[in-house]
Amino acid sequence: MKNKKGVSLIVSYVLLVIITVSLGAIVYSYLKTQLPGEKAECPSDINLIIEEASCSGNKLNVTFSNRGLFNVSGVFVRLDSANRTARRQVNNGSEIFINPLRPGGVIEFSYNIPSSILSGGSANYVLEIQAASLVKRTLVPCKGTVITQPLECNV
Repeated sequence: MKNKKGVSLIVSYVLLVIITVSLGAIVYSYLKTQLPGEKAECPSDINLIIEEASCSGNKLNVTFSNRGLFNVSGVFVRLDSANRTARRQVNNGSEIFINPLRPGGVIEFSYNIPSSILSGGSANYVLEIQAASLVKRTLVPCKGTVITQPLECNV
């Protein structure tokens, strides 16, 4: 009769350990889904430059050159008058290149400049580009790749 009390004590400790481990596994799996995953980033050796830029009327013509070590999947093109610090995006909706720009490659684009940007009447503008890379089907702007260039437009 004394052995039965000892067995029930061992069974209770085993059940306590099993319940504790199960709860720990449930909490771990819940917290794993709540924490943010890996942050998408561009490769560090992306270098996109402006070879040539001109604007006439409401057209902006830009020639890009990839001087980096990786493909460039897209670009954010921004333009606004020289006295503004925040520039408005010109290529909204067409940031991604159909074919990635390979290292050493050159590509030319023509964009329509929205009338809201040209309404200032200023002829002095600042063109700003920022390279972007596709990471897991998401276009990620590359940090440290913002290039600005003064531009005179004939409005």
